[in-house]
This record gives sequence, structure tokens and C-alpha cells, in this order.
Amino acid sequence: MASLSNLDFVLRPKQGALVRAGRITLATLMALLIAMLLGIDSPFWAGMTVLLVAQPTRGQLLGKGLARVAGTLVGALASVGMMHLAQLDPWLFIPALALWISTSAVAANLLSGFHVYAALLAGYTAALVALPTLSHPDDINSMALSRVASILVGVGCSLLFSWLWSPRLETAGLRQRAGAVSDETMRLIAAVLCGDWDRQARMDTEARLGLELAALDAECDQGGSGASSLRRERRRIRHLLLALFDVLAVAREVGASPLSAEQRGTPPADLAGAPQLIGWLDDWRRQRLFEGRPWMYPRLARLQQALRRFDAERRRLQTEVEAPTSRREVSLHRDWIDALRTGVRTLLVLLSLGAGWLATGEPLFLYAMMGAAIISTVFSTMEMPKQVVLKAAIGTFAGSVAALICKLGLMPWVDSIPMLLLALAPFLMIGCLAMAERDKVIIGTDFGAVFLLLTAPDWPLQVDAMAFLHLVPGPTLGALTAAAGFYFILPTGPQRRLRDIEKLIEQDLRRLSQPGRRLSGDKWRTRALHRTLRLVLRNSAVGVSGRRPVYGAIMALNLGSNLLALNRQLRDLPQEDIYRRTISESLQGFADERLSFDQAGDRLLSLAVEVVHQPGRAELADLLQRCGLVMQAVPWR
Repeated sequence: MASLSNLDFVLRPKQGALVRAGRITLATLMALLIAMLLGIDSPFWAGMTVLLVAQPTRGQLLGKGLARVAGTLVGALASVGMMHLAQLDPWLFIPALALWISTSAVAANLLSGFHVYAALLAGYTAALVALPTLSHPDDINSMALSRVASILVGVGCSLLFSWLWSPRLETAGLRQRAGAVSDETMRLIAAVLCGDWDRQARMDTEARLGLELAALDAECDQGGSGASSLRRERRRIRHLLLALFDVLAVAREVGASPLSAEQRGTPPADLAGAPQLIGWLDDWRRQRLFEGRPWMYPRLARLQQALRRFDAERRRLQTEVEAPTSRREVSLHRDWIDALRTGVRTLLVLLSLGAGWLATGEPLFLYAMMGAAIISTVFSTMEMPKQVVLKAAIGTFAGSVAALICKLGLMPWVDSIPMLLLALAPFLMIGCLAMAERDKVIIGTDFGAVFLLLTAPDWPLQVDAMAFLHLVPGPTLGALTAAAGFYFILPTGPQRRLRDIEKLIEQDLRRLSQPGRRLSGDKWRTRALHRTLRLVLRNSAVGVSGRRPVYGAIMALNLGSNLLALNRQLRDLPQEDIYRRTISESLQGFADERLSFDQAGDRLLSLAVEVVHQPGRAELADLLQRCGLVMQAVPWR
């Protein structure tokens, strides 16, 4: 009974799923028909394109279709170029192809939006174009042209069948959520500044708001293509979110000041956003609340600056006005560690299958390489690749079985193009019904793609049973090899990626502590804001109890700012000053990784105790103490 319940999507399909699956199936059949009538070689690639670009909204459909066209053009040209440069020698071409695909996978893991998809296509399209022609390499040019023509036909049919029925990609909900979290964050900051929240309530609210900011930031990557106006709006929303998180981080340092409730006063009664908070902080400055603690005034100024930046971003979002060219742009987080890991894994998987073909000459290894090229690259960009790659293997195996039934059981009886399309329709419908289910999208997509790859429908129809049986195990072998790569060759996943982000944050902090090195604080902070939001999201995915990811992310941001300020203080000290030399040696040891975070923190705290008794060095002592305390705790871990 449990196995039958897994087939409910076929036996008892929902009406919405049935409509969407029928639309994709008709678009796939139309793409096959047009490609066959145009005489395009291997017309099944047109049908595969329809399955691969199927998206729930117009903007995503158009964006993925354009990305597929661009990636296919690059991949086709690359395959032709590599074949000619290798002078048709497979012993040179196989390693070159594997290197090209792995390099494309590295690029995909460093990009965002549909640029990821274009990079992936540029990689595995080269395999799809070149590998089937290795036995007759003189056809590489015509195969590349046919592939591009097939892609254009497939994208066109997808647009024709889906554009009128697909909803428009909207950002109203995203904008509304961004506005709501902005309002609540302003109220939290006001409460923290006036000191009327207890510590636990503040941190709970801070954690909830930080997680919402991280989730909204991640959504800005989805649907990143399509209408240019939608891309601009999502970019404005991202700038707003990062500016808001910046305010949250800076406000923590100002709110931690030991002012009494009477000194702090009450926030403005008409608090509606950043301008009122800026005016309230101006009152603090005029009242000289930080006499005896002059180092607080730069932090106050930094908070006001962050509030002004946030207010400007919110006005731009509300008025839909583009930012001036002088505006500080965001440097997004790039996970180079995971990207290089992906490149090495993909290279080893493809080389192992390529070695199998070079050693045996069996064509199934070429089909295995095609499947492995797709799975090793595409699934590397997903959050939990080890889990989803098993679904891909299931879909690949099921598609191979369906191809076996259709090719040997039905196609020998086909005597016309309409009968051919009729024979393919039920199998394609099953795959499209699976694609309409959220938890079976990968299974359905791989089922349909492998089914078309192995049946290779064309007209006039040719059924070579022996050659077909030699190829059937290929895609499944490729899927299993790719899955083994994810499990045993530099495995990745949420926990490892979380450690990668932590490592990158720590490397940034070590670079910021380098004495005498002039770094762009603005450039570091814009990237750090995005990186720390991803840290929060990764922590949420891992779900380790006892962690406080938002608190840790804020502490990492503030530690970086304090290290920059500490280096500025050191540059102002005389060269012969003993404390300049001692502090610089400690920071240099931390920058060179000779000192751990704990050791560097201990040294800075010891120096703070000595410096605090020196006249005129209260700000330096405060910076040493703040840096030392955070280094001792490393709260983002």
C-alpha cells in the first residue's frame, strides 16, 4: 500500500497538476514535431529543452529559457573548439572536456540567479554535443548547429504554451515582507536604545528578525531573470535588507552603553522610521551623554550613518527610483571553497567514466558521462545535494525502464509521426505529473529527459534493438557514479557549507587585523553583511541547538569594524610607542594564524588592562577590550 501511495500523483492527480502536466506534455510533443518537420538532427533535444526550462512563472520561464540559449551557444562553440584543438584525438579531448565542465561548475557555484543556469549549460552542453559524435567526429559542426536549433525550438514552444497560462512573477509579497520586518526592526532598535527590554527578549526578537532578513535575502536570488524591472526591484529589496541588518549590528554597540534610563530618555512618540531615530540620537549628542566615554561618539555617528543609508534605500524602494551611480554597491558572498570542491569532484567523476570508455570503447560510458556531467554540476548548486542526487538516480532509472518499454514494445508498431507522438505521450505525461509535485520535481525531470534521450524519437524511425540495449544502462551508471562522487569525493552539504562560511568570515577578520594594511572598510562590510546573512541561513538549515547565529553574525560584523578602528588608532601612535609595537605584534600573529582566536583575545584583553591606565588612551583600551572579548567567544561558531 505504501508503494501505491507513492504513485498517487499518477493514479489520482490533482486538477492543477493535471493541467500543468498536460500543458508541458503538449509543448514537448509540439517541439518534437516541429524539430522533425524541420529536419533537425536529434529532434528529441527540443523536447528535452521544454522539460528542462519548465517554470511556474513567466519571469522564471523567460529567464531560464534565455539562460539556456546563452549557455547552449557557449557550450556548443566550446565543444567544437575543443574537438578541433584536440585534433579529433579522444585521449586529448576527454580530459579537456572534463576540465571545461568542472570549470563551468566552479563558475556556477560563484554566480547567482539564472546566471548559474547559463554557466551549467555552458558546461554540460559541450558533453551533450560532443560525446555522441566521438565515433564520427566529422559531424561535430552539424551536431552543434542542430543542438542550438533544437534549443531554440524548445524554448519557443515553452513560451507559446506556458506564457498565457503562467502567472507573472511578482515581488509585491517580497516587498511587503521587507517593509514589515523593517518596521519591527526599527521598533526593536528604539526599545534597545532606551533600555526597556530585558536581554533574553531582545535576543529572541533579534534572532527572529535576523532569520527573516536572511530568508528574504535568499529569495532575492530566485526569479533573478525575466523583466528588467523585476530584477531592479529585487536588487533594491536586497540593498534595503542589507542596510537594515547593518543598522541592527551597529545599534547593538550603541545600545550596550551603560547609560541610565533617565539619561537615555524615551524614543519619539511618532516613531515611523529612521528619521525619528536619527533625531533622537542627535538629542543624545547635544546633551553630551557620553562625557568620559568619547569613543562612543564615533559609534553614534556610525549608527546615524547606517540609519540614513537604510532610509535612503527604503525611499528608493517605495518610489521605485534607481540608485545614483555613486551609491555603494553590494559585494555578494562567493563560496570559493565549495566551488573548488565542486570542480575537483566533477573532474574526477568525469575522468573515471571517460577512462572507462577509452579502455573499453563501450558507448554506454559516453551516455554515462552525459548523465554524470549534468548531475555532478546541477546538483552541486543545491542546498542538500546528497539527498536530491538519489532522487535523480531514481528518475534516471525509471526513465530508462520507460524507454525500454516504449522503444522495444511500442515503437516497432509505429508507422507515422502522429502514432510516434501518441506512443510517447503517456510516458511524458507521467514525468510531467511528477514534475508538478514539489517533492518529485527532480524525479520527474530526470525521468522525462532520460526517456527522450534513450528513445531518441525521430522520423523516419529506426529501431536497432541491440545498439539500444547497449546504451540503456549508461544514464543510470552516470547517475550512480555522480551520486558516489557526492558521497565519497569531497562531500558537501549544509554543515560543510556552514563551516566554509565561518572559515571565510574568520579569514576576512584576520586580514582586517593586519597592522598597517590599508583595506576598504566599506567593501569589506558590504560583502560581510551578505556573508553573515548567509551564515544565519546556513545555521537555520543545520539546526544545531544552543547556537545563536544572529548574535554571532552581528558580533562578527562589529569585530571587523573594531579591528579597522583599532588599526587606525595604531597608525596615529608614535612609531617608538611601546604599546603600538606590542599591539601590532599581537595583531600580526593573529593575521598570520600563529595565534588562535582565543590566544589573540587573551593578549588583547591583557593589553586593555595595561592601556586603560595610560592617560588619553581610553578609546584604545575600549577597542582592545571589545575585540578581545569577541575573539575569546567566537560566537558565530
